[in-house]
Amino acid sequence: MTDEMTDVSTVKTACVVVRYFDQDAQKICSTFWELYKVFKQTSDTDDTSIPTANAENLYRALIDSLTNRNVPLTNMIGFGSDGCNVMMGDNDSVKTRFIRDFPGIIITKCVCHSAHLCASEACKQLPESVEQLARDIYNFFKHSDKRQFDFRNFQSFAAVEPHKILKPSQTRWLSLLSVVERILEQWEALRLFFIDFTTNPAHGREPM
Repeated sequence: MTDEMTDVSTVKTACVVVRYFDQDAQKICSTFWELYKVFKQTSDTDDTSIPTANAENLYRALIDSLTNRNVPLTNMIGFGSDGCNVMMGDNDSVKTRFIRDFPGIIITKCVCHSAHLCASEACKQLPESVEQLARDIYNFFKHSDKRQFDFRNFQSFAAVEPHKILKPSQTRWLSLLSVVERILEQWEALRLFFIDFTTNPAHGREPM
């Protein structure tokens, strides 16, 4: 199983995890195998350089990861990754190369990625204002310590947990669920807070 990432220093790497049957433990185990750089320093003498993150180079890097450690390729019975086109596309992908070289191999697409795509398509049937409301509430509080402090008073009055309003994330799959659940948990405190904010003259000079 593999997935790519870019760290804080903008170096693109790929993590490899292997699953195998442990004879001593008598069970299937998953363990970290390797973290390799997707883009290596190219040179005239370095035949192992990976200039692009295309399907052929990603596939070759996975195969080399095994053969360099003398793991028989006949041990390969399954491959799993996220659902991006370079990994799981029906044409010219890492998946098609595994199917070509290892007939009968089990291909598993990330269920979290698949569930996210299904949920995203379903959410398109909802008015955009629903998701925008969640973003607006978070943005209203995020840069104002005073508003956050005042909101805690309303949380106490409404007898709800003093939890922060969560931020809808563009990169964390299904994050909107936890955001909506938090808003529903805090709904009474939020309702009272915004009634006070819009009707109390003391807030008249505070920008929205």
